[in-house]
Amino acid sequence: MGTLIPNTQRQPSVEEIAAGRDAVATGDVALAAQIRATGRGPGDAAACNRQH
Repeated sequence: MGTLIPNTQRQPSVEEIAAGRDAVATGDVALAAQIRATGRGPGDAAACNRQH
């Protein structure tokens, strides 16, 4: 189970959770805040492709 994102009706996908972790790990505070707020960031597909 991933961390629940408040104020959303759906669970984040594995890629979205990983993108949030990447943003935090790289210190991208604005991107991390955007992912927390919206549940997704601009590079979700790219992050997924990078992991595979």
